[in-house]
Amino acid sequence: MKSLERIKGFIKTVAFIYPITLKNCPGIFLGGNLFGLLSGLMIGIQTTVLAAFFNAVSVAQANGWERVFLWGACMGLVVIGNEVVNGLMNYFLDCVNKYSESGYKMRLHEKAGKLSPIDYEKPEVLDVLEKASKGADHAAQFMSEVTELFTIYIPYLFAHVR
Repeated sequence: MKSLERIKGFIKTVAFIYPITLKNCPGIFLGGNLFGLLSGLMIGIQTTVLAAFFNAVSVAQANGWERVFLWGACMGLVVIGNEVVNGLMNYFLDCVNKYSESGYKMRLHEKAGKLSPIDYEKPEVLDVLEKASKGADHAAQFMSEVTELFTIYIPYLFAHVR
């Protein structure tokens, strides 16, 4: 029963966080996800090409070195492409983190603005505001981790399976 509650909590958290992010930076968020998908696919392709390269090396004595050079060139191109896509993905997701964090903080400030000035004298209210501020920071990091899980690692599994 606890695991079902955890899954519900996870879904509720994601359902709360993602609309705020999409509202703040839809283009950058979708671009980061696109490059994340490409990065996952490139990692899978890189693994497959690396295996083919080492297979060609292992039989090079009998079959000649042409295939080794061909697979080595392919591996170099895939590694360079992977690094470019990975850099773009990191840039986009970094921008998403900054925009989404500002969106979470803006919601916090809107709610804090509704408090009366006397409420700011109460230590309990200040503690709640401090926890909410830290929660906004953690929400941006959580959103980034969930996005990377679904855009990098799952496509890697599909690209690696032959």
